[in-house]
Amino acid sequence: MSITVHEAINLPVMKSTKLLAGTTGLHNQINWVTIVEVIEDINRFQDGEFLITTGYGLNENSLHFQKLLTLKRLSGIAIYSGFYLKEIPQIFLELANKHHLPLIELPTELNFSTVTKSILQEILHKQMETTFLEDLINNYVHSSAILHERGKKLGINLSLNQVVLQIKLDNEFSQEHLDLLYHHFFRMMEQKERQFLLRTGLDGLTLLTEVHSEKRKSLKQDSLDLAEEFLQTWKEKQPQISILIGVGKSYDTPNQLSESAKEAKYAVDLASLLSSKKEIIHYDDLATFHLLLQMKELGISLKQFYEEQIGELLTNNKGIDYIQTLEVYFQQNLNLQTTAAKLFIHRHTLKYRLQQIENRFGLNIRSVDERLKLQLAIAAYKLEKYFNS
Repeated sequence: MSITVHEAINLPVMKSTKLLAGTTGLHNQINWVTIVEVIEDINRFQDGEFLITTGYGLNENSLHFQKLLTLKRLSGIAIYSGFYLKEIPQIFLELANKHHLPLIELPTELNFSTVTKSILQEILHKQMETTFLEDLINNYVHSSAILHERGKKLGINLSLNQVVLQIKLDNEFSQEHLDLLYHHFFRMMEQKERQFLLRTGLDGLTLLTEVHSEKRKSLKQDSLDLAEEFLQTWKEKQPQISILIGVGKSYDTPNQLSESAKEAKYAVDLASLLSSKKEIIHYDDLATFHLLLQMKELGISLKQFYEEQIGELLTNNKGIDYIQTLEVYFQQNLNLQTTAAKLFIHRHTLKYRLQQIENRFGLNIRSVDERLKLQLAIAAYKLEKYFNS
């Protein structure tokens, strides 16, 4: 686990420092802090190192240092001014900007050890938070007492109602977009003064935070309002990068938070299967799929289930069209006019197609029981198809 240069320079101990150049690299990850007085072998530096130096010999070996700035290994450089350099040379600033390398000026009264200790402590704290979140959402630790104690050390009160949100980048994105998303959510949560844990994943974020109920607002509504605020502020800043937010149910015991995480992940992953294309999906929106998800978790074959109901339909050369017709027909509450409009066909064509489905496959789609079976079977088909894709 690491922290970004942006997080490092916002630590209280770094208040007197100045960011001189390389603002486009503020999301660079700091894996380690290295203190070097005399920079000799520039090839010894590792990816993600944050270099602190007094600047000794940089006037005499300016070209040597300039080459270091172009290597793209370091996450950032902090140089003391007043010891050996009265001011940072302009060429250093230009190269730092060109290569997206934050260049920070340190005042002489700030100790090496103070800076190093603060950054490394923040990295360690981040690691502890990430590990704790992993343990909670995966239910790795079963002792509620241990979880409460660990939470207390990190400033997390697990006796409050908590919810998990999964935030997923919804199209092509870069690591920079993921970093921007992380810092957007991190800053918003800090401003809200809610306790929270946040981590990055391969294609998005996992957020655990407290939720509250008031006279006119339920815990669920508080969760959705929070997600809506996140979504709208993100759209204002990054309209070209769309996100989906999955919201789990809230729980007041730490051992149930893995359920909230699972629900939020289902919500964001299965959003594409819903007829209404929303950007915020609560687990309750997947009501049709709840029973099927439980069946799958119990090892019951969804394929066998849907084949018993719609197997003959699917093997027909017009099977997919028939399935789509039934799905839209049910969604439109058996309204022929709106169903035909949704399918871009004539009302009489729709009536004929529905009659074909009933006659060929022995179905009575006007029967409530029959419709329920068909709706579940179609949902199972879509779910199984999704999991196998």
